[in-house]
Amino acid sequence: MSLHTSRRGGTVIVRADGRIDSRNAGEFQACLPAADDARSNILIDLQGVDYISSAGLRVLLATLKERRALGKTLSCCGVQPSIRQVFDMSGLSTHLDLHESQESYFARAVQVAKAVPEPASLQQRNKEAVLQFLMAIQFQQFAELSAVTFDGMTTTHAPSLEAQRGGHEFASAAEYSDYLKQLNASKDIEIVIQSVIAEGDMVAVHNISTHSYADGRSMTTPYMSFYRLQDGKIVEASHVYDRLHEQSQLS
Repeated sequence: MSLHTSRRGGTVIVRADGRIDSRNAGEFQACLPAADDARSNILIDLQGVDYISSAGLRVLLATLKERRALGKTLSCCGVQPSIRQVFDMSGLSTHLDLHESQESYFARAVQVAKAVPEPASLQQRNKEAVLQFLMAIQFQQFAELSAVTFDGMTTTHAPSLEAQRGGHEFASAAEYSDYLKQLNASKDIEIVIQSVIAEGDMVAVHNISTHSYADGRSMTTPYMSFYRLQDGKIVEASHVYDRLHEQSQLS
């Protein structure tokens, strides 16, 4: 991977070429503006990138949160179809500001500066909260869950994951985080988002998860998740799994 950094006005431009993976993710992060640099937007030109791993995605997610906390933006341009597919499957494309080229980014920046932003709809805010929830699980950033879940959030599973219980009730976000950590201790869970629909206070998500078991088996499970939100936070989650599809992989 090679990196080239430049500045245009209030935007730092980082052009990357090659592969972004666990071997060079630290180098990639080091070339980005520091977390306390409150004067810079960031534009990452990915035209020359043909592969990005989960380590690279974590750098983008962490940088996105840093920029937002400072009232700034993280944008990407020149995203190849294979990289866009990774962004879509992880849910990151919903949060990133994506452009065809550096020129289209700066043209859009001029238009945005002149426009009065419209407030996001309830449905859009709820979708973003659920996607943030799923990304926190996907990248095992469990500390982020308290921002989008209510203490006392309940979850149900059908068919049940446990013989005696079909659901869980959590007294706090910390308790829910511990529950997720236990799941991830035995399974390497990767969530691929297929579609998201929001209406009223409900959000429905079609997912496919991949589980890597201790004996080396890899199993995919299609499932639907239904989330009820209140004031931008999840209060109830229900999951319906295709257990027949799981069983067919064991035969």
